[in-house]
Amino acid sequence: MTQLTRREWHRLTLGGLTAAAAGVLPGPARGAAPVGTLAAAESRFDGVLIGLQSFSFRDMTLDEGIAAMQQLGITSCELWEFHVEPRELRRPENRERLRRWRTTVPLDHFTEIGARLEEAGIGLSAYNLSFKDHFSDAEIARGFEMAAALGAPAITASAQMNSVPRIARYAERFGMPVAMHNHSRIDPNEFATPDDFEKAIQLGGSAPIAVNLDIGHMVAANHDPLAYLRANHERIVTIHLKDRRRDQGPNTPWGEGDTPIRETLLLLRDEGWDIPANIEYEYAGGDTLTELGRCLDYCKDVLGVGDGRAAGAWRPLFDGTSTAAWRGYKRDALPDGWQIVDGTLARVGPGGDIVTVDEFESFELRFEWQVEAGGNSGVFFGVTEEIDGPVWFSGPEYQILHNAGHLDGEAPITSAGSNYAVHPPARDVTRPVGEWNRSRLIVERGRVEHWMNDTHLLAYELDSADWQTRVAASKFADLPSYGRVRRGRIAIQDHGDPVRFRDIRIRELE
Repeated sequence: MTQLTRREWHRLTLGGLTAAAAGVLPGPARGAAPVGTLAAAESRFDGVLIGLQSFSFRDMTLDEGIAAMQQLGITSCELWEFHVEPRELRRPENRERLRRWRTTVPLDHFTEIGARLEEAGIGLSAYNLSFKDHFSDAEIARGFEMAAALGAPAITASAQMNSVPRIARYAERFGMPVAMHNHSRIDPNEFATPDDFEKAIQLGGSAPIAVNLDIGHMVAANHDPLAYLRANHERIVTIHLKDRRRDQGPNTPWGEGDTPIRETLLLLRDEGWDIPANIEYEYAGGDTLTELGRCLDYCKDVLGVGDGRAAGAWRPLFDGTSTAAWRGYKRDALPDGWQIVDGTLARVGPGGDIVTVDEFESFELRFEWQVEAGGNSGVFFGVTEEIDGPVWFSGPEYQILHNAGHLDGEAPITSAGSNYAVHPPARDVTRPVGEWNRSRLIVERGRVEHWMNDTHLLAYELDSADWQTRVAASKFADLPSYGRVRRGRIAIQDHGDPVRFRDIRIRELE
């Protein structure tokens, strides 16, 4: 059996569109130039094309969705059929009317939609039309004509296995790839596992049957999307980015589930695989545009181009070579107990807490940390030296801890990643002793967020009613400066245990 690489089926697509001029595909058909040019200019970050599955703005009209993509700066779209077909015809009682509409609507309807997208600077990575067993052959054939008229280079489909031979017949005839989309429900007539994809490709024979990999659904079905991506990247047309929990778990805000979104994006970047990574917003969130912005910021952040906040440039607080940004708490120099060891800032002996030379107010701090068995430390912000007492008399703490080896790890409110003794993390995402943990501390106009290993752990508002209630019930109740210093130093705690930090950097937020 001949299996096509992605480059080969791209050539097939171009050949199919070229054949349209010879009458094989009815109606005008544009090539996929916007995908390769506009997207590369605007929503390609560190080499990775970030797009949007228009299912994400299912509460919007197409024009509203186009405006949203323009506002977000997303220039690549996988267009969902819902935004192309009349909404009233998608109700179950109108199934036959929808069938007639699909097979009789002038292709100019799709050409015009494609033109609107192109004029808005948005290229199509695929047309999402889910061929089901109840589709007639005429509907399937018409789907390829629709996609060509839109200017899409491929079709993605939440199809059914029984229909693959019919789909393959038309995919080969029209020279257009059809990428099967996976969900998590295990059913012999659905797609959920790597074996399901393989079966469809085998059923397709020489036809360009490909894969639309949904990494969230694959995790929910307890399979490894990274392993599948590594082994089958040439078969994958588009990737859907979402976060879900294992064992058929729910959709979650990004960073709160089990899906390796970060690792997927970095793998695409590092390997140079030119596969559109499309945001698919499905979790229960707030305003759609706001949530899409958060998802896009997550991608940008992973790829090292920021998260969309009004922010200054990153500056190192420790780059592995210099401790010039640090000194002892209420001292002029860095204590001897803190040394550079193998490119890390390490607590090697008694030295006391250390603080930054500079003060900060609204900022994003990033750092990596590693403790030994039973190790304890902390990172503080809003620290002042104008009071009597240690750093924690003024600064809230991002707890650094080996949870499994320390008593504080037994209670979430004092475990790693907590706002120590005030706010517990959402869950324990620490890595084993000897491995590095990545942390982010964001303080912006009194709102504070803790992140660890790409997982959002907690958020709170300084001086809010909830904050005041929690502090009043804590060990900090009688400390008048606790959490009230808006512009202060960042501190690292010497708790008497070995601890190492690396890649400490900060950027100020406007």
